[in-house]
Amino acid sequence: TMLRTVSHLGRVRALGFSRARAASAIPVYSPRDGKVFTEIPDATVADVEAAVEAAASVQASGWSKADAVDQRAESLLGIAAALTERKDELAELESQDCGKPVSETAGDIQMCIDVFEYMAELAPKMLKPSPIALPDGDFRSSIVPAAA
Repeated sequence: TMLRTVSHLGRVRALGFSRARAASAIPVYSPRDGKVFTEIPDATVADVEAAVEAAASVQASGWSKADAVDQRAESLLGIAAALTERKDELAELESQDCGKPVSETAGDIQMCIDVFEYMAELAPKMLKPSPIALPDGDFRSSIVPAAA
């Protein structure tokens, strides 16, 4: 699936989080025709707790540290690539979900791809510490962005 192509999301699954295992499902109706086009699991408290625990584990890992900005940028590019690979399928699903024409939802999906790619390019430039030129050659300092 798309999630498995993204390394940090794969780590969330490896930490024990997976799709909700609910016994019941919630139907999703398309505004285009009023028909059910899919169902989503009716998540339990245990499902939510597992998701929060998995997310907290990833946040506590090295992936979330300030010096891992390149790794996070690669994850964003992985998401963009996965969206690109499934763009037509996702545009059709979004059309069913919100009732917009596929031509519009394809543009919406492309905008998401563009945002992930843009942020992947921007993040390393904005979040890595950068040296400050000072007149006293014996004193060195850097700008360190706030915790990412």
